[in-house]
Amino acid sequence: MGSKNTQIKAQQEVKAEQAEQTSGYHPLLDPVFQRWMSDTYICSEFLEAVTGRKIENLQIHTQYEIFQPNIDLRKIRLDVRATEESFQIFNIEAQIKHNSDHYDRTLYYACMQISSQLEKSDPFSKLKKTTVIFINENNTDSDSFIETAELLRSNDSSVFSDKLKIIYINLNNISRSDDNASDKLKFFALFCLLGHHENELNVVCQERNLDFSELRNNLVMKLKEIRGDTTMQDQIAIYNDFHKNREEVLPMDLIDRIKAEGKEEGRDEGKVLAFHEVGMSLAEIARRVGITLAEVNNILAAS
Repeated sequence: MGSKNTQIKAQQEVKAEQAEQTSGYHPLLDPVFQRWMSDTYICSEFLEAVTGRKIENLQIHTQYEIFQPNIDLRKIRLDVRATEESFQIFNIEAQIKHNSDHYDRTLYYACMQISSQLEKSDPFSKLKKTTVIFINENNTDSDSFIETAELLRSNDSSVFSDKLKIIYINLNNISRSDDNASDKLKFFALFCLLGHHENELNVVCQERNLDFSELRNNLVMKLKEIRGDTTMQDQIAIYNDFHKNREEVLPMDLIDRIKAEGKEEGRDEGKVLAFHEVGMSLAEIARRVGITLAEVNNILAAS
């Protein structure tokens, strides 16, 4: 009997140790990524790792929306938008699953961020430099760890304009990283892959001589803080529900009716009620309309 109790106690201790060493959700889950990347210290360190220069006076926004003048055209919602005073705009996106159109999406995001900058009477010289940084866990279209795209002249490859830059960080190719990537950037890449498994992260960092203890402690503590925040549960549920149903295609007549009802109502209520009528989950409604789960419930309760 004593031996059995000892075995059970040992198993419980192992489970407790594993739970303690698991820092929380995967770092690239949308709501989690937006939370830790919105920390000024962490975001600045990441951008310094990418650009190789000092980053100061950041203004950071998550879920930043840019609308088209024509409401029938596609808007965008950025994971993280960081503006460095009046100098430069950074858009940082994270992607776990591979999408075949991701390069087109990145280009669309970049163009909209440039085209939305100027007021009616502003000169074009007021355009800020815009850098889109795409952290991709599984980019099967590339064999490189870092990809960089700029506007170059075709005749001599000189820079046509420095106002736009696109940087891909392909985490699945981290083993191919070379001296062009800073050690700090390699560390961030490992955190994006292993941050929710603290022991594994520590071991791999030691093996690669990546000693960023202060930064690592800040990141791991941020993930543990997110794990302990009960308000994150609804956001994670919405995210998981979206990926579970990501192949769902709505009939065109329903899409048209939802657009019409949304315009007629002049607010989100029409869309919420129409989606609910066809049996869509509340989490998916919240994602499609762009509001919180609590707001969906309030609309349905009031209807």
